[in-house]
Amino acid sequence: VSWPQCPRGMGIPERRTLGRPMPLPTAQYVVLGLTNGPGFTANPCLADQVRWVRERHLLAAAYAVVSLPDAAALAEHGSDGPYDGTTSLGSGARRKKYDLRVDAYGTLDEVNAILGLARLHTAGDAALDAALGRIQNDLFDVEADLCLSEKGPGGARLTVTEAQVAWLEGEIDTLNEGLAPLKSFILPGGSAASAWLHLARTVCRRAERIMVELMDQPGEEVSAPSLQYVNRLSDYLFVAGRYANDKGASDVLWAPGQHR
Repeated sequence: VSWPQCPRGMGIPERRTLGRPMPLPTAQYVVLGLTNGPGFTANPCLADQVRWVRERHLLAAAYAVVSLPDAAALAEHGSDGPYDGTTSLGSGARRKKYDLRVDAYGTLDEVNAILGLARLHTAGDAALDAALGRIQNDLFDVEADLCLSEKGPGGARLTVTEAQVAWLEGEIDTLNEGLAPLKSFILPGGSAASAWLHLARTVCRRAERIMVELMDQPGEEVSAPSLQYVNRLSDYLFVAGRYANDKGASDVLWAPGQHR
C-alpha cells in the first residue's frame, strides 16, 4: 500500500497534514513518501511512519517527488543549483575548475577548436585536411584519458595508442619531405591556415606543460601514449603550418635585430 502523506494525528503539530487514512491492518508492504503532497515539502510524519512500520515488522520502501525550482531560485542559482566552481571527471569525482587535470583536457579542447578553424582553410588540400580531421578525433581520445584520474573497472581506459603516435610521426616525415630548408626561425603568419596551425601549436605546447605538471603530482596519472601524442602533435603542427605556407616558400622569417 502506498502511504505518501501524513495521516491525521501523526507528525509535527505545527505542520499541516492532509489527513490521509492509515494503511489497512492487513498491509504487508508499505511505500513511504519522503515528500508531502503537491507542495513537495518534506514529509513531517516520516519519523512516525517509520516507527509504525518497524513496530509491525513490515517491509517498506520510500520515494520522493522533487518540485521544479521557481523563477526566483533559477535566477539566483541557475538550473544546477548553487555553483561551487567544480566539474565532474569521467569517474563522477568532483574537481575544481582550476584543477590541473581539468586544465589539461580543457586546454586540449582549445587545440581541437583551433584546428576546426584551421580546417576552414585547408579544404583545398584533401590529405592535410583529412589528417587534421583524424587528429581532432584522436584528441578526444586523449581528453577521455585525462578526464579519468584512475583506470576504470577491470583496468579499462580509453586513450590513444602507440600506433596512433606512430601514425602521427609518419605524417611529420611525410610533410617534411617536401618542405623548403629552414634557414631561420619563422613568425606565425603567411596564410590563414598556417596562422591557425601555429596558434594550435602554441596551445598544444601549453597543454603538454600542464600534463607534465599533472603527472608529477602525487596520486595523479597520465598515460605515456597520451603524453607522447601531445608532444609529437606540437611538432606536427609546426611542420603543417609550414606546409600550409606553400610548403615553406611563403614562411614569414624572423629577422634578428631588424628594428634596433
